[in-house]
Amino acid sequence: NTYIGDSSFNYLEHEIAIDILVAILGESLAQGGRSNVGSELEEAVTTQFLSQGLVLKDEKPRKDSINASVEYDRIFLAGETVIGCSIKRTLRERFRMNLSDIDGLECDYLFHISYGYDIDQGKIATTEHFRNHLFVLPDDYHKNPKLAGIMADNPELVRPASWVSPENIEDY
Repeated sequence: NTYIGDSSFNYLEHEIAIDILVAILGESLAQGGRSNVGSELEEAVTTQFLSQGLVLKDEKPRKDSINASVEYDRIFLAGETVIGCSIKRTLRERFRMNLSDIDGLECDYLFHISYGYDIDQGKIATTEHFRNHLFVLPDDYHKNPKLAGIMADNPELVRPASWVSPENIEDY
């Protein structure tokens, strides 16, 4: 273990943190304008959800028609069920502004989809309070022991994006 101040990081957590920092710094330095990492993640989610039987209703980012503080990157249909998706690399990018009780939104479900790097018990509790849902993409989250542990401890609250299908949504 390496000690930094009062914190203890094991080597794997330290390596993951460095990889994330290097990726973010590299992206910031390399971009002349906007990064396309976010749009690549949105496309990956769209491709995966379509292959799992959902129907794309709206692929352009837009605000909720009832609560304009909530913004969706994609809207999908699972049968008659409308699913608004906020798709970001990390939850910090839009998480707080998009937290709204589902009864005050046009969609039946609000999914926050990210790489899961910054999911913690506080965000899980907040999401549960607002009856929103957390999903992680890609499904190799098991490579991050901390995230795998969080998902194992909260299987009803944090799910892999591969779980999303019309059948599972119907039973949700």
